[in-house]
Amino acid sequence: MNMLAALSPWIVFGSALGNHLWQSTVFAAVAALLTLLLQKNHARTRYWLWLAASLKFLLPFALLVTVGSRLQWKQAPAQQSQVSIAMDQITQPFAPAGALDAPVILPRTARRLAMRVLPLVALTVWFIGFAALLIFWSVRWRRITQAIRESKPLESGREVELLRRLERSLGIVRATRLVSGSAALEPGIIGILRPVMFLPAGIAERLNDSQLSAVMMHELCHLRRRDNLAAAVHMLVESVFWFHPLVWWMGARLIDERERACDEEVLALGSEPQSYAEGILKVCEFYLETPLVCVAGITGSNLKKRIEAIMIHRSTRKLEMGKKLLLAAIATAALIGPVVFGLFHPAQSLAQSAESTTATTPGFKSVSIQPNTTGKAMPPFNIVAGPDGNFVGFKFSNSTFLATHATLPQIIHMAYGVLDFQVTGGPDWLTREKYDVNAKFLNGMEDAKFWSLPQDEQTSRMDQRRLELQALLADRFKLVVHRETRQLPVYSLTIAANGPKLRDARAGDTYPDGFKLRNGTAMGAGLWVPQNGVLLGQGVSTRALAAHLSQQLGRLIADNTGLSGKYDFKLQFAPGKDESASLFSAIPEQLGLQLTPQTGPVEMVVIDRAEPAETVAGTTNLLKPVSAQEQSHAGSGSPFAFASVSITPKGTAAPNAILRTRIEQHDGNAKFENQSLKSLLQVAFGVDGSQLSGGPDWIGSNLYDMTLTAGKTLHGDEFRQELQQLLVDRFKLAFHRELRPLPVYELTVGSSGSKLVEEAPGTHQGNHFNADNGTVNATEVTIKQLVDFLQPQLARPVVDKTGLNGAYDFAMTVENWQKTRKLDNGKDPHIEALMRAVSEQLGLELKPATDPVEVLVIDHAEPVSTDRRETATR
Repeated sequence: MNMLAALSPWIVFGSALGNHLWQSTVFAAVAALLTLLLQKNHARTRYWLWLAASLKFLLPFALLVTVGSRLQWKQAPAQQSQVSIAMDQITQPFAPAGALDAPVILPRTARRLAMRVLPLVALTVWFIGFAALLIFWSVRWRRITQAIRESKPLESGREVELLRRLERSLGIVRATRLVSGSAALEPGIIGILRPVMFLPAGIAERLNDSQLSAVMMHELCHLRRRDNLAAAVHMLVESVFWFHPLVWWMGARLIDERERACDEEVLALGSEPQSYAEGILKVCEFYLETPLVCVAGITGSNLKKRIEAIMIHRSTRKLEMGKKLLLAAIATAALIGPVVFGLFHPAQSLAQSAESTTATTPGFKSVSIQPNTTGKAMPPFNIVAGPDGNFVGFKFSNSTFLATHATLPQIIHMAYGVLDFQVTGGPDWLTREKYDVNAKFLNGMEDAKFWSLPQDEQTSRMDQRRLELQALLADRFKLVVHRETRQLPVYSLTIAANGPKLRDARAGDTYPDGFKLRNGTAMGAGLWVPQNGVLLGQGVSTRALAAHLSQQLGRLIADNTGLSGKYDFKLQFAPGKDESASLFSAIPEQLGLQLTPQTGPVEMVVIDRAEPAETVAGTTNLLKPVSAQEQSHAGSGSPFAFASVSITPKGTAAPNAILRTRIEQHDGNAKFENQSLKSLLQVAFGVDGSQLSGGPDWIGSNLYDMTLTAGKTLHGDEFRQELQQLLVDRFKLAFHRELRPLPVYELTVGSSGSKLVEEAPGTHQGNHFNADNGTVNATEVTIKQLVDFLQPQLARPVVDKTGLNGAYDFAMTVENWQKTRKLDNGKDPHIEALMRAVSEQLGLELKPATDPVEVLVIDHAEPVSTDRRETATR
């Protein structure tokens, strides 16, 4: 088993905990800002804000999001909006996917030990802290309860008369039990369900009526506000999150505002400030503070500040309408916001989170892609080619994707869930090259267990597998596609004249008498083909039926029946040459539906770019770990193409420093002056700065001079590949690639057509591209070379969507070339001039867009700290 996959529950739990702590911390920071805003208002308002911040630690936003997702009334969109992505990144910065695929830079034995031991060590440390707090508080609570058991109840006397009079003035109907004991504890309210007021013996002789009345009034205020319950809840927060210093600081704020709120209420009810202050001071002189915050006493908080506030007795202001509206808006956003967010995001269980990744970070236990040059089916397929030699086999489940003798377009139609004719474009070799693919997904589920899931969950899981398969194709075949809509012949599935003949499915039916696997397992809800010419439907929608018939008839079928339920049916037809005609007659007769030919919009998957896949077998993870990368580059035993390499560290660039930088390159010889590793990576991988992510901070600030002397002539991609391998070797570089939605410019042919002149092969001796002082002269260059020129000038990736595959001559002049780049009303005149020149002189258009772009994610790098001049051998 993949070690990271085995660790995934811990990673998911860790990321969820990290997100919860982050959200709770931000919530507490907002509460702190609000308390500053409300300093001149009643203390009880600030107390409730701190209590809400404490309760947030017990209420994860993820729970509210899940509630919202269970209430959603429509299917969540397939792709997140930019706002949604930003919200995810802000509210959930600790994502598990990256952790699952990130390389671990440790020796193999140490890595295994760390992966198994560290989570258990962390859990053990947490439990020790949690248990220690519980024991500590239990001992203190036992002391308090022992004091109560040794106390005697007071049924009459001066203290009881004062208490009953105060209860009547406060509107307390239920009489409070009053006890007195010899323990040297301050007066306080003890208990939550059956609270008791404790008075230490002799307190009546030390306090006069007004002082004793104020002290008892303070305790009744605690009782009426249920402060013991709130304090007990926060003690639970402190026990669970004892490692977070913020919860302890919040606890101190809660006690401060709790005591001040009671002081304000006591004074508002008519107690004389001096008598009240003297009563508190006498209690402090003769008695000890209660050892637990869930036993509300009178001497808590900063006593000096409390006495000053009591004696000054400033009047506090009520909340103005604006502040009330602000608090109401924040409370509504905190409670309703996550629920609304969940309405538009599909629910996902913890188990799904552990195994699911985005389309940019697929997870496979193993991947094997082999060209099929023999014309034979790979195991476990048992397919014999027909007379024409054409055959193809697929198996696509939650655990495995198998394809044999399949072209890339045929694999694409499986990965994108479209029909064969909906895949178009791409180079000619796509229809000639055949491949065998054997890919096993991480955390795959056995077929029997998968088919026992509800149909909606089956669909959701398979949609996720398609996303992962799309990422695999992008990585192995360098596949780039876009979608466009075309008007094509389709079928409309509608209700026939005599009405539908479908039988409503019964809720919860597991179909024990329905279609079964060979081992006897009942297949449950779904569409099944038990034999040729039979289609069995068990608890399926007409939309699912339309999708299946689309595959069978090779034409898109739109479900226009208006039926929204789940149905059972059995459709029988004649297979073979007359299958389509038989289906057209069987569907109205047996199902009460009909297919009507018409023209409608059809989404096409257009292949923009694809390269033949390298042979990849036995890959343990689609994203290679450090050791695999270093072995593939540095440990292969073959020499670098560079005869000598010199790397000289130049120190760290000062912020906003103006540096003299230079890059010279000719026939594989190169000089780099004052370049960071980040800028070297841009040259080596041909990417824009926005296409680099991750890595330590120094990769953008540490500067180097590097001189390369080639042992042979190197041009273009060959030079970049050798430079990549050199950076991996010298900087101990480890990376992986992801597809991320980024701002780009799409290069397309303008409305008036291209003005490029296509050259016949051999007209010129090689291609030339020269840009000097605003004049660009190009001879027999490709659109890719033009894109490579435009990308650094536009400071944004450029995606070629021209469809032009030839070699071209052109000349272009750009106004204001190389002038100081200053923004004018938020616009860059240099970029606008370049875009205008491309449009007017080349007949091409640069359109701002957001497209999935390959990003190089730096997982590990080490600085070169001393001069290295050596012969570049591996």
